[in-house]
Amino acid sequence: MTRGIWCSPTFSTSRASWDCSQFRADSLSDFHANTHIPIVVGGQMRYEVTGDPLYKEIATFFMDVVNSSHTYATGGTSVSEFWFDPKRLAETLTTENEESCTTYNMLKVSRHLFRWTKEIAYADYYERALINGVLSIQRGRDPGVMIYMLPQGPGRSKAVSYHGWGTQYDSFWCCYGTGIESFSKLGDSIYFEEKGGKPALYIVQYIPSTFNWRSVGLTVTQQVKPLSSSDQNLQVSLSISAKTNGQYATVNVRIPSWASPNGAKATLNDKDLQMASPGNLPLSHQAVG
Repeated sequence: MTRGIWCSPTFSTSRASWDCSQFRADSLSDFHANTHIPIVVGGQMRYEVTGDPLYKEIATFFMDVVNSSHTYATGGTSVSEFWFDPKRLAETLTTENEESCTTYNMLKVSRHLFRWTKEIAYADYYERALINGVLSIQRGRDPGVMIYMLPQGPGRSKAVSYHGWGTQYDSFWCCYGTGIESFSKLGDSIYFEEKGGKPALYIVQYIPSTFNWRSVGLTVTQQVKPLSSSDQNLQVSLSISAKTNGQYATVNVRIPSWASPNGAKATLNDKDLQMASPGNLPLSHQAVG
């Protein structure tokens, strides 16, 4: 019998509350999404503190269920703040989809899972939710003008959803707090460092930035060519400079699941590299040292 890792949720993170079911099951329907996603985040913190594998198992299964059965193409989840029947998303397309707070917390869940496993699927999810569910909730270049829900219905407008656009000074929804915080940490989760005898750096998001890898004396600069309707190829350029010699290090570049095996291309110092399947393309210290 499989030990249960999801059950009818309670408002407790005690072990007993998670062990109430003996089977893996998707019982999310009709539950308030952003009440329960933070419970999973709390379970992830408990795993990091105690090392109890149950809480890692909970988060892994939860992410699989939400991503496979309750998530729109944008990476967002929930309808009118709740989960609906699994794999019935077409019936929920309206103005009240994808509450911003749920995206904020699902990014936390996927970030922890990537840190633990280095699985590219979690980095791919993070990218999808960040681009569609965070960058889209602020109105153009108007700081402080946020939206509560992200409509998914055909022909629906953000402006005519139930809440519509907020105001800079007079709106104080829960999604204002998480929305403003989300825009304060756009640089989060671009780079992940792995310390030890053979240090490694994981570049998991394509965002123009510079990372000073002090522990090994490397500086990594990432430039991204903006996409346009006439050229839909994503072009990313990396420059890596070394301040010291002799330090072994590996820089891993994410090859996302959406990259075409036939159309994708990677070069190093003008020499073609053999492209890997979705995963990490490693550049060893011989290449960057």
